[in-house]
Amino acid sequence: MLKFRILSVLGLLLPLSFGIRAEERGCDVAAAMQGVSRPVIGKYGMAIGGSSIVSTYLSPVEYTGMRLSIGGEWDKVAPFAGGRLKMHFEGNVGGVWSLLNPAATASMQEIDVDFSWTLERLWRFPHNFTFSAGGGIMAEGGAAALLKNSNNPVAVNIAAAVNARCEGTWQTHISRLPMLMRVGMRMPLVGAFFMPEYGETFYEIYLGNRRGLVHALYPGNYPEINLKAAVALDFGRTAMEVGYMLQWRRTSANHLIERVADNMFFINIIPGGMGLKSKKKCCGKVCYPY
Repeated sequence: MLKFRILSVLGLLLPLSFGIRAEERGCDVAAAMQGVSRPVIGKYGMAIGGSSIVSTYLSPVEYTGMRLSIGGEWDKVAPFAGGRLKMHFEGNVGGVWSLLNPAATASMQEIDVDFSWTLERLWRFPHNFTFSAGGGIMAEGGAAALLKNSNNPVAVNIAAAVNARCEGTWQTHISRLPMLMRVGMRMPLVGAFFMPEYGETFYEIYLGNRRGLVHALYPGNYPEINLKAAVALDFGRTAMEVGYMLQWRRTSANHLIERVADNMFFINIIPGGMGLKSKKKCCGKVCYPY
């Protein structure tokens, strides 16, 4: 009789536990169902800060100045995998009008663009913590001009690679104002980049001297880090984000070195808000990318 009662209780509890798990899975899988909204969280803003460049193709000394850039980031839950994947796209255009050498006797100008797209696995933890990690593709290019040089006035950087990215977020609030803190980092892994030999002019390349221009990219000869730490405040119909950004890259090939280091502060505007007031981030009819 006792065994029968125990089996009866287990028979009632097991379907209930499976039902709870199925309900939780159904809440996550709602992101993959048709008709579920997957909002794009778009951030648009500008960054300003210090920049330093060493390009031995142009000069052996370091040039420093103030950098300004504009760009945006877009996050969205993928339409598959039940809300467990998110897509991240980022694009920036920046430049420096006047980089000076230590003696302030020469000026360098620089402009660059970069784009990246990643598909990331998204984990949601208790207490409003999330973590995402994944990979994708990136491309970047730019040019630095030192017009005092007669033979080599411009150094060009072009690269394309498979990259990796990770990001952690934590949602809290100040009084009744929702707040999201995040730290994210991305870096290239494998690809290719352009770098000519020392003293090789673009006129020589135009005439046909094209050997040794394209090099395999890996962390040994093209280490690069893009780090962001930010705090976002969600006011409802719009949100604002402020933070710090570090961009560091060192390129080496053909006995040449190019090193770029930027330390900048940025501010982003997020039209439409971030949905931080929603208690269920991926349940029902809406699925947010955090």
